[in-house]
Amino acid sequence: MHQSRLISVLSSLGGGSTSEATWRLAAIALFTAVLAITETGVGLYQRSAAAGAFTDAAVTVSQAQARMESELASILHLSSGLSAYFTLNADHLDAAEIEQMFALLHDEARHVRNFGLAVGYVLTYVYPVEANRAAIGLDYRRIPRQYEAVREAIERGQPTLSPLLDLAQGGQGVIYRAPIFRNGEYWGLLSTVIDVHSLTRALFSESGFGGMPIAVRDPKNVTIWGDDALFDNSDNPMLVSDHDWQYVAQPASDPRIPVIVGLIRGFGLLLAASLAFSLYMALRHHDDLIRLSRQDALTGLANRRRLNEHIRHGLERVRLNNDPGFTVVFVDLDGFKQINDSMGHRAGDAVLSEIARRLVGLCHGGDVAARWGGDEFAIYLAGLRDRDPEVALDRFRSVFDRPVTFNGTAILIRGSVGHAIAPRDGDNEQDLICAADRRMYRQKTHRHAPDDRRQGRPARAS
Repeated sequence: MHQSRLISVLSSLGGGSTSEATWRLAAIALFTAVLAITETGVGLYQRSAAAGAFTDAAVTVSQAQARMESELASILHLSSGLSAYFTLNADHLDAAEIEQMFALLHDEARHVRNFGLAVGYVLTYVYPVEANRAAIGLDYRRIPRQYEAVREAIERGQPTLSPLLDLAQGGQGVIYRAPIFRNGEYWGLLSTVIDVHSLTRALFSESGFGGMPIAVRDPKNVTIWGDDALFDNSDNPMLVSDHDWQYVAQPASDPRIPVIVGLIRGFGLLLAASLAFSLYMALRHHDDLIRLSRQDALTGLANRRRLNEHIRHGLERVRLNNDPGFTVVFVDLDGFKQINDSMGHRAGDAVLSEIARRLVGLCHGGDVAARWGGDEFAIYLAGLRDRDPEVALDRFRSVFDRPVTFNGTAILIRGSVGHAIAPRDGDNEQDLICAADRRMYRQKTHRHAPDDRRQGRPARAS
């Protein structure tokens, strides 16, 4: 919104000339370019911030996996030791000894819900007994889902970790199953039921992860901890453990980033507006300097330099394009010094400005009226419109037909007019100017008007 308003302001600067349009377009282009650079910088900053947040999340999810795997490893290590003990002492085990072993290990393992020992495929020993009595006598072969996992552990000959299961004794847990073999033959199965909900609460409810959202799910894609939607976002870093458990973390959103982005954009907007306005003013000043170097400051007419350019271009067209030529007219005010001396320079300036206005009014398309210097004017007449140059000269003599009014006083003006025709009177600007100047002074010398003595004086009412 602010950017479009600033562009509208820049577009409204100046008038409707070609130069003004060029200045505005240049300023708008610079304004847009600076904004584009600013947005590029914003994008780079946002991508850098997002990359940093992703890295932090990847580190966090790696730490979460390490904690989880470390805790599971400690539990599984206990189970593996117990399995080895049963393997060595399977021939002379009794219920009291088994309960004692289970109780000892259960006290050490914080998140073990219960231990179970199956002889063959029947769950024979369970600890704690009271909370899990319903599971005693369970035959795995009659529970297809569990039997499939048991058969997998037996066939692989190594322990397996199940996904989250609904337990026969109630509740949920994951089961670490370690098959026991005697002389190469399957003897039984040690099951360690892990309270995974208790485990994840203990691990991930702590503030060690900086409040970063974390989710964990088992090999069957059942979410055990956190928001399941975190797994649907491919931008979130995810790790998979050796047991096919999945861990994901959501990168944290830094509340400072929108503030910093707003500051960058605000600075870019101010910089763009400042540079665009500075460029506009610089171009305008440069154009003013060029215009002043080719224009008379008092009358607004072309100056001598600009008139010479038109004469040179006209001569070039005559040489290259066989143009018929053009006319240069010189106009000189008679007795102008008397006006300045008697009525002041402001009156003289008013006379020059009015004569300039009248000369411009007599010009046609392609003609250029110029102030040659002092009280002299020159006019470049494009082409040879009149076969008789006196027709054009009479037209320009008419500027003296009416007096110039200054502060309520009518000032009578007289002047002399001369001309030169290109290329007849010269093939360069100096020769043409000299020819027109000579004819003008020749007219000034031979003209005898009875009211010459009144030049520059107020006209009397008749």
